[in-house]
Amino acid sequence: MNHRISLFITAGLAVSAIASADVTIGGTRSQGMGGAGLALPFDIGNNYRMNPAFLAFGSKAPSLQWPQFGYKLNGISFGDVSDVVGKLSNGGLDSDGVLTLARDYANSDKVIAVNTDFGIRFAGLAVGVRGELGINSRPNQQLQNWAAAGGDTSNVDLGSRLDAYGYGYQQVEIGYGNTVRTKAGKLSIGFNAKQVKSYYAHKFADKDTIQNNNANGVQNGSGIAQDFAESSSFGMDLGFIYRLPNVDDVFFGAVIENFIEPGIAFPFEAPGGGQPISANGFDPYKRTISAGFGLSKGKIMMAADFIDLGNSAGRQEVRYGAELALSRGFAVRAGYNSRTAFTYGLSLGGLNVQVGGQAPLTLASVIRF
Repeated sequence: MNHRISLFITAGLAVSAIASADVTIGGTRSQGMGGAGLALPFDIGNNYRMNPAFLAFGSKAPSLQWPQFGYKLNGISFGDVSDVVGKLSNGGLDSDGVLTLARDYANSDKVIAVNTDFGIRFAGLAVGVRGELGINSRPNQQLQNWAAAGGDTSNVDLGSRLDAYGYGYQQVEIGYGNTVRTKAGKLSIGFNAKQVKSYYAHKFADKDTIQNNNANGVQNGSGIAQDFAESSSFGMDLGFIYRLPNVDDVFFGAVIENFIEPGIAFPFEAPGGGQPISANGFDPYKRTISAGFGLSKGKIMMAADFIDLGNSAGRQEVRYGAELALSRGFAVRAGYNSRTAFTYGLSLGGLNVQVGGQAPLTLASVIRF
């Protein structure tokens, strides 16, 4: 089994080299089902972040969660990530990395994002930690034209500019869930409280900086006085799962993400500069309400979710997907979400690996323009 798992991980990593991949190793079934599944209380260890009510379905015995590692790459190879990514505690951006993006990766927008989490769960209670980092680079049209013409660093096009945005966070969380049984059915309720520390940076390189290969010429944007901005706050998510009386394979779910909103928001200036700076333009913790439906019958699971009803955080989408268990410990799954992303996944011996498309399903750090 260990040999088969190692081959599986190797295959997943090979697939992840494809540009625009969103890959999760050790994650949850839902990530291979288009992100759908907030009403399916399975893979509780990691998936309770999707709906804290899942904790009501957990075993009373203590258990470690599968450590999860996920990343998204758009237009840059995994081997080149270390050339442009800085420390989480400075928003992932340093001047050398920004200059490298401007000189070597200016042909198009780039996205790099990584996350990891782990924890322990017992008797409806979960304690975990999570960290994430995301970088977006946005070369303007003049810089893209220069890159398309060969990128002669002795003659950078006039008006060329690259903007890079970095956001990272680390959080400690405590969740709990329980079930209330009545004649009207079973209602499971859960919460996930989180203490978050976030880092944000916006830097840009202009024509002279790029042509002179001068990292000291990289400047801060968005009115950020230091190399990065940071903020800490507390938040909480609420989740619900409802089952009809005497029906155990059909689930209805709802989640209020950031029911208590962390007071974290950062100034934002659009790429290119010159526009007004919005004081709280980048707010990664806006409250959203989502709902879903799930079915688990025999070897088949199906789910459909409606995310961010009302589009309060600009993340509104529909997700749906299905899974087929082919044998004990082996299952295949696929899904789609309305941000034009197909996802595919496999389970082997309890380990999940998912490969997605353009839309990052679990990476909140990717700034969406």
